[in-house]
Amino acid sequence: AQNVIDYNADLGTVTLQDPSFGNHIFQGWYLDADFKTPITELNTNNVSEKMTIYSKWLYVSNVIFN
Repeated sequence: AQNVIDYNADLGTVTLQDPSFGNHIFQGWYLDADFKTPITELNTNNVSEKMTIYSKWLYVSNVIFN
């Protein structure tokens, strides 16, 4: 499933999906760029007219020992 790009009240509650991105581990959706306020779903109680949600990622490097 994909996340919605444009939310409106007709959609009801929408659970945010975990995306994937190369050598990264997804660590959640947040309402702020400092990753202090997590969000897991969109609904009429937590969506303002225009808002940005932020994804937090952990980079995982591959180390090969010979």
